[in-house]
Parts: sequence; C-alpha cells; structure tokens
Amino acid sequence: MSASGFGIDCGQLKTWIAAAWLAGMFQLPATFQAAEKTPFRSEAIRCGNTLFVSGQGSRQPDSGLAAPNYAEATRNAMSNVGRVLAEQDYDFSDVVAANVWLADLGKYSEMNEVYRTFFNNAYPTRTTLGVSALPGGSKVQVAVVAVKGPKHIVYPEGSQPSNLPFSPGILTGKTLYLSGSVGLDPATGRLVEGEIADHVEQTFKNLNGVLKAVDMNFENVVSAYFFFQNVRDFGGINETWQAFTSQPRPCRLPVGVAAIPLNSPVEITMIASRDSPFWAARPPATTTAAAFVWGVCSTSPESSSARARWRIRSKQFSTGTVKCSEPPV
Repeated sequence: MSASGFGIDCGQLKTWIAAAWLAGMFQLPATFQAAEKTPFRSEAIRCGNTLFVSGQGSRQPDSGLAAPNYAEATRNAMSNVGRVLAEQDYDFSDVVAANVWLADLGKYSEMNEVYRTFFNNAYPTRTTLGVSALPGGSKVQVAVVAVKGPKHIVYPEGSQPSNLPFSPGILTGKTLYLSGSVGLDPATGRLVEGEIADHVEQTFKNLNGVLKAVDMNFENVVSAYFFFQNVRDFGGINETWQAFTSQPRPCRLPVGVAAIPLNSPVEITMIASRDSPFWAARPPATTTAAAFVWGVCSTSPESSSARARWRIRSKQFSTGTVKCSEPPV
C-alpha cells in the first residue's frame, strides 16, 4: 500500500524521511527482527516513485554470521539492499543516493572493489564515512534512496568522470542528490590548507559546481548533512554557511564521525529541489511554546528569486500545521 493510502501527503513524507534517513542506519538489521511482532523499523518506505531503504548491515542474511573480511561484508550489505529493492520491484539501476558506513575506513578500497560490481557504470551519488562501530558487529552498513523514472548524472562544468564508483550528482525529476564532498581544490587535486572555515568554503564551492550544472543554487538546497572528525569544528562553520545561504536556510544536521576520506576534517552532502512551495520553520528565539513559521511560495516554479515571504504565527510549533496559500495583505 502506498503512503497516500494512509492519508499521508507524499511531499511532507519525503521531507520527513530525508531528514531521518541517516538515523535509520543505526537500527539493528531487520534480519534479526523477523521474530518481532512489531518491528522497530520499516525496511523500506515508498512514497510515489521514491523508495527509502533502511540501513542494511553486513551479516549474512540467512545465517546471521559476521563477514570474515570487508569484501565479503560489502557483498553481504549490498545483497541485503538488493533484496529490499527487489521486494518493491526496484533494482540497483534505480538507486540515486547511497550512504556507506565503514567500521574501518582504511578498508575503503576493498569496499569499493565490491561495491562497484553492483552497478553498470552508472553510479549513484554516495557519501562514505568511517565510524567507531556499527550495530550487530557489522563491518559495513549501506542505506539507499531509489527512484523510478529518468535520471541524469550531473558533473560540474569542466570536470571529467573519475574511476571512483559514485557520481557528483543525480537529477531525477525536480530533485538533485549530491555526493558527499570535501574541501578538495580542483586545481591541485589536494585538500585545501587552513582552518575548518577554509575547508567548508572550498567544499561549498565544489557543491555549488554541481548545483550550477543544473541551473540550481543554494536557494534550492533543502537539507545538508555535515560530518566532522572533530565535532568542536561545528562552531567554526556558521559564518561561511551564512555567506552561501539565505533565509529560509536549509535543514542542517551535524554529525561527528571517526574518519572521513582523504582525512578531511569535514564532509558535506546535500539534497536540492526545484519543487515549490516549501516551508521552513524558524527556531524560536525564546523558550516559549509559540514559534514563527516562514511561508515560502514561489510565483514561478522555475524562478527561485520570485518568492514571497511572510511570517505566520503557529500557536503550537510542535503540532501546528501550516498550508501554503496567498500571502496575507
């Protein structure tokens, strides 16, 4: 049964799921929940033509035994993802975004060699991170988003496809999924030097190149995930963040991880959309229950600059619902 069969608006559901997608990867593998009458999670949620797949661990699906090495662990995790996709009549050609978590990022190349065999040279976007541990003793965990319908691989202007098994961006319909990016200087092929703000600035420039390739910009970004090797660095990004974004700013989630590719101090991944309208809730300035909600309606779906903004007061932010309508006069 589709989400709409439960009376849930798919547009809202996509936003909720995108914001909570990473959290699903910290659940126990569904294989070990088979005996539960009420499972702790859904293996997948389908909304329209989009399928969100929970994180799949690297234990063998039948026996539950741990994989002896990272190649086998990756094969198990990807096979578990494939099983969930197939149950919903999807396959790996539908995958537009993947998150891969490794208990040892030093096994990155070993993981890549197996990971790439599940795709036919048309790779989804990907964010890969090292963590201190994964549930159930897994070495690898993988979560994906899959979409039925046409997809376009997006490269920044002037860039060439690399040998790595992921694409900078995937555009499907009005949604752009971006791979995790670090502060790599395209001119030198090396990480920039300097403080965390310098790394964030270069990372934003790299992400902006993907956005520009499909006539988007940071105003189209709806969510951003920041991964830090040192979570104390989070305090040093706001000035750069404000320089690249404007109100209403995207949803943002900072996460501390054990390791990031190239030993970068930060990795950032984003989702952008041409969909309009959308809503952004402002954090309350005080601890009172009331909050302000920014309504954003575009007079032209193709032009993000033609937006009317107004403030609507919500009596109860945690439960209040605001629908897009004409701005008050």
